Amino acid sequence: MNFVPYFVFLAIILMFIGAAPGGTGGGIKVTTVWILLASFLAVIRGRTRVISCGREIPLENILKAVALTVGSFMMIMLFTFGITLFDGGISFMHILHEVVSAYGTVGLSHDVTGRLSVPSQYILVATMYIGRVNILLLVAALLGGDRTSYIRYPSGRLLVE
Repeated sequence: MNFVPYFVFLAIILMFIGAAPGGTGGGIKVTTVWILLASFLAVIRGRTRVISCGREIPLENILKAVALTVGSFMMIMLFTFGITLFDGGISFMHILHEVVSAYGTVGLSHDVTGRLSVPSQYILVATMYIGRVNILLLVAALLGGDRTSYIRYPSGRLLVE
């Protein structure tokens, strides 16, 4: 049985998670994963508040963790698709590994980077920059600062399945 694809997939997940806060690594941080895990466990247990290590996690942090994870995942998929368009002859898993490695500023490679076309290499450079800076910070810098709204809307309950 060939275990190599499983190890590549595990490496991709670990590179996506990245480093601890304050570190120089990119990707989503381990605290973001912790908040997502604590939120998941709170939902499973039927709780309306997320408690971790004797502290309540504010809704703002939970929303930021979800937005950061979804935004990071979308960027990785967009960059992987872009490189696949330019260099379709390379395995998808190898391209995904390169993109996640660049996003997490890890430095691991399947010896694919040297075989990429110039536009794909520029995509990897952008991936490294965005992964290190953080997608939310980059979008906030491009779109403007905090726009506090003083308008309150009525809340509505949606069925989430």
